[in-house]
Amino acid sequence: MSLRLYIFIVGWIFLLRPVSAQSRYYSLADDRSAPVIESWNLTDPDTIGQSVITLHYEMRYVVDTLSHSVHQNRVVVQTDGNVVKYYVMRRHLQDRIMTQVEKLLDGTAAVPGVGGQYVKTAEEEEMDRIAGVDDILNSEIWFCRDKGILIERMHDYDRQNFAIEYEEPIPKFEWIVGSQQREICGYQCFSAHAWFRGRSWTAWFCPEIPVDTGPWKFNGLPGVILAVTDSSSHYDWECVAVKGQEPIIYYRVPKKRIGKEQYAQYVKNIHTSPLSVLGHGGDVVFYSRASKKWLDDTWEVPYNPIELE
Repeated sequence: MSLRLYIFIVGWIFLLRPVSAQSRYYSLADDRSAPVIESWNLTDPDTIGQSVITLHYEMRYVVDTLSHSVHQNRVVVQTDGNVVKYYVMRRHLQDRIMTQVEKLLDGTAAVPGVGGQYVKTAEEEEMDRIAGVDDILNSEIWFCRDKGILIERMHDYDRQNFAIEYEEPIPKFEWIVGSQQREICGYQCFSAHAWFRGRSWTAWFCPEIPVDTGPWKFNGLPGVILAVTDSSSHYDWECVAVKGQEPIIYYRVPKKRIGKEQYAQYVKNIHTSPLSVLGHGGDVVFYSRASKKWLDDTWEVPYNPIELE
């Protein structure tokens, strides 16, 4: 099941459904496909620091618990000891390219381009190769340890180039360190177990790297978390690369701060009632290539939230 959206621009489409000339058309591989997160363009990326360590993880997760379809993404964790940034590489690549395209269009910077068209750098081509699918999990999570808070944000579909976000205290995990050991990326790791918001988790941490960080919201062990999975095998992260200093980039876009429950409901609505969020009152329409029909208010996409309580 593909999660990619492709712009559907075909002349005969107007014969199938009368819509506004300003409407945007998207064609889905099937009516269970998830919508793609839009990029934050027209933004100025701000380098807020240098990471002391950068970790790349392969993330695998069960999108549909009925079909047990598994998707895979490359995610990245950066920290300078105080700030922690967790993000999906596909999202980062989109934002990076869109920012460069804007500079190319307004002539404010020399960026790779041929005939006015953006051309990916070798680094971006490699990112594109390993980034994985583009889907609804493209949020960012930020830890601000000096303030004791966590901020998660994602694209606001109601307002282009805006973000919605919520803030909560940095979660505390009640880890029980186990006796098992395994090697990950050449580092000896030890097991630990915790129950967190409806799932039972097993993490593998490395005391040799005494940095309190890990993928998603995981923290609180005496060493970096290099792998973690839940007992149902619905969510799994495993480190595939340990790197050094890299700039930590923050895209300064207008944002709307909402409560955590409201944020969770917004994400749920994108799955259980996509058109209510993405349709913009009919300005955006979706067509299923598999069923050869326009998608209506009955359209849903698989929903398997990481937090169950």
